[in-house]
Amino acid sequence: MDPNLVSFEEYRAILKEIRIRWPVAQPGSRQQLALVLVILGFRCGLRREEARKIKIDDVLLSGIPELLIRCSEDRRLKSDNALRRALLAILVEPEELKLIEQWWESRTRNECQQGEFLFGGETEDLKVVPATIFDTINEIMRRVTGDPNITFHHLRHSFATWGFLRLMYSVVRPPPGLLFAPSETRAWLEDGWTFRPERLYRHNLPTRKHAYLLARFMGHGSPATTLGSYIHCLDWLLASTLAQSKRMSPDKATIEMASGLTRKTYRRWIQGSDHWEVPLTFWRQRACATNLNLITERSPASADPTALNLNELERTWNFLKTVHKPEAMTESAAAAWGIDSHLAGKILEQVAILKNSVGLRAAERERSLSAGDLEIALMASKGIPNFPRHEADQQVLAALAPFMQSMHSDPSGKDVLVTALATYMHRVWPSKGYVLFHDPESDGDEARQFMAFIDTLPIPCSNAELISFDLSERSKKRSAWRVVLQISASRKIKKMRPPNGRSGAPKAGLQSGRNSDLTARY
Repeated sequence: MDPNLVSFEEYRAILKEIRIRWPVAQPGSRQQLALVLVILGFRCGLRREEARKIKIDDVLLSGIPELLIRCSEDRRLKSDNALRRALLAILVEPEELKLIEQWWESRTRNECQQGEFLFGGETEDLKVVPATIFDTINEIMRRVTGDPNITFHHLRHSFATWGFLRLMYSVVRPPPGLLFAPSETRAWLEDGWTFRPERLYRHNLPTRKHAYLLARFMGHGSPATTLGSYIHCLDWLLASTLAQSKRMSPDKATIEMASGLTRKTYRRWIQGSDHWEVPLTFWRQRACATNLNLITERSPASADPTALNLNELERTWNFLKTVHKPEAMTESAAAAWGIDSHLAGKILEQVAILKNSVGLRAAERERSLSAGDLEIALMASKGIPNFPRHEADQQVLAALAPFMQSMHSDPSGKDVLVTALATYMHRVWPSKGYVLFHDPESDGDEARQFMAFIDTLPIPCSNAELISFDLSERSKKRSAWRVVLQISASRKIKKMRPPNGRSGAPKAGLQSGRNSDLTARY
């Protein structure tokens, strides 16, 4: 079982990456073909060969569009249960359905016979596209998600997990919180009622058959297969649902009444603790009476009321500071700052990644840190960034936060923002504030995208400083950078001695002899 999931944000980014960066060496028709394959994998949960060997007459577009997954002379299904219908009209978005229709029409327009493969190609004289197309799709998926193990089959896992959550959202009121899900994924899940129209069940009444329905969508004979191997949210869904139950989370007054204790005894038991100490005390007493070695642990501390008034950045930073104390537990630290335990685990996973990736050539930089960089070294070793405490830094944060939030809410702006932040995280020299690029040819595209982001910020152009470590008066490298960055001669590139201060001495992964080094600071 491999529980990797693709979010809706990543799914759209994969489609965009296929449109923009599909290998030019491959025929152009394969780009549209790859788009349709990814759509069928993510939206309908199709297996690789189920999607690749679809026949033209398996696609029914008149009336209510649907796709038949069935045996043929050229394709054997994994089991008899895999025989099924994929309801394109319900599972696929309208603009994605148009792509499927356009591909189907292009095949039928070329006088393809019924029984031929949908994903063939006359221009390549192919009966059916080779399975190697999934290698290219997998490569694009890994580039977008940053996960070296992601494959086309994880689209099927994502279909099952997100689909089950959406079905459950239609019956759980109020729906459980989804702090760990990105905004677009969360919005799709919360719109659960649209995933259960009358034509799915032939009625609009509450039902307990969601697991059976999803198993049919997946081509499984029993929900046990789907729930055991493809749906990766059951533990979280159970905990989240139980947390909403009044019976599982009684208030203080209910616990006091149910305890049967006198007011004086009740207050003595909860002194220095909270009302959950009462049932814990009863458990301990029963354990002693039955000679049972019971190990109990107090429930995590509830969030500090002041923590709930902090913004997300402040709560995350304080959580990281707390959780790295020797005596701290992850769950209690997360609860103290109002952070869901699942989200806390995701944050710590990212911290582990960032500890080893922040800054260019991090290992070489650590070997040459000066005494002045000690604080940065200690913070980087824990994965906790310095929080803006100075008034000037807070003013910058206040000025840029609305602009960044606006960019993040726009799909195209979010792509620019995420790319720029990734560049900053991997190329910044923290102690100097430089974003370093070395070679115009290999780093040119990344540098140009980062400069485009800087130019969109609401700060004067004069405050965005370009620095070259090449001190020569006439530099071919500086000229090359001007061409790559598309900047005019009027925009000054400041010359500066290499940061290491002496020739040949490495500092932050830089060599003073590499005259192509360019840095951006603002």
